[in-house]
Amino acid sequence: MGSSVVMLKFGESVKLDSLPCTQIYCIGDGWGMLETCDYMRPAYGCRYTSFKDWEADYPDCCKRHMVCD
Repeated sequence: MGSSVVMLKFGESVKLDSLPCTQIYCIGDGWGMLETCDYMRPAYGCRYTSFKDWEADYPDCCKRHMVCD
């Protein structure tokens, strides 16, 4: 497992390659907040497959292809 060290000022954010589709925010006093995709249930009889654009900025990277049977 790799590790990354990022120094941010209050209010700054960064997207790391090691955490795809996750935005990291500095919220002050040495604390950070991770924001990532919400769980969304697919429509009945459907399932999610791959992400549409994993490299896009958050939250656009959360969009997924759906297949319905």
